[in-house]
Amino acid sequence: MCIEVEKELFSKLSRLIEQFPFAEAKHGKFDDYIQEIEKKAKDHSVFLYVDPWTVEGLEWERMDRVFQHLIISNMSIEILLNFNAPSFVRRGLAALKLAIPESDPEIEDVEEMDAPFATPPSIECLNLVVGGDWWQPILKSSASFPRKVQNLTNGVCTQLSERFNEVCQHPIKALPHHTVPKYSLIFGSRHPDALILMNDAMAKSRQTLADLAKPKDPTLFEMRPTDLVPDIERLPPIILKHASQPTKRGLVILNVVRECFCQFPVKEIRGCIEQMLKQGKLKSETGRVRINDKVRIFAVS
Repeated sequence: MCIEVEKELFSKLSRLIEQFPFAEAKHGKFDDYIQEIEKKAKDHSVFLYVDPWTVEGLEWERMDRVFQHLIISNMSIEILLNFNAPSFVRRGLAALKLAIPESDPEIEDVEEMDAPFATPPSIECLNLVVGGDWWQPILKSSASFPRKVQNLTNGVCTQLSERFNEVCQHPIKALPHHTVPKYSLIFGSRHPDALILMNDAMAKSRQTLADLAKPKDPTLFEMRPTDLVPDIERLPPIILKHASQPTKRGLVILNVVRECFCQFPVKEIRGCIEQMLKQGKLKSETGRVRINDKVRIFAVS
């Protein structure tokens, strides 16, 4: 079910999905079809990809009516949310009658910046978007604009954590050196396998941005920031921490992903564990180096 409110885009969308008999274009807002989605959630697996242009069109309580079927119907529900935190922060500052920082091309993409507000967004509407007034102390704080954007995104993840066991985020930036993302992709699922898949997909996305930031001429040291090129030397101590007691390799990998989401692909974590087994820094319950995810490993004291 593909929902689009803009008439021209809806027509284009309809043409694009004609070749897929299982898909149907719906004209309107996401909220217009929430009852239909909620009905489907009673006996269908549901994957929601919610991609509003800004933050309008989001209403937390309506989405949560679908999320509640994780408990009510015990069905599989996952969400991938395109959340425009910079837009929300600017709207929130306007609603709170606080100073709105000038857009800065050094730290953010100004090409797709929202148009100036004709009237300030209301606090009530913003409360509806994120499911409460918890965002207000974040915006009233003395933190920098990039920090407010990050703290707000973290808050949305915390909200989703009330429904989903596994929640992660990946900032999408226009340029590698930006400190304010264009938006963040926030994913929620109750199954750890989904987190593993999303980690590898988003790590691949991060690598694409890292490649764009690679210097033209070779350098003696890595000059790119660690949020683009994570320091692989950090990985062994993190693995040792999660293998302080005999733990199945698969769970160690999962816990590393939870702690360092989007930094290390699973293949890299698994390879590091194998190397540590060869070096004697880790041991397996079978005594072997080549093991599967069900075999327990533990740190050598």
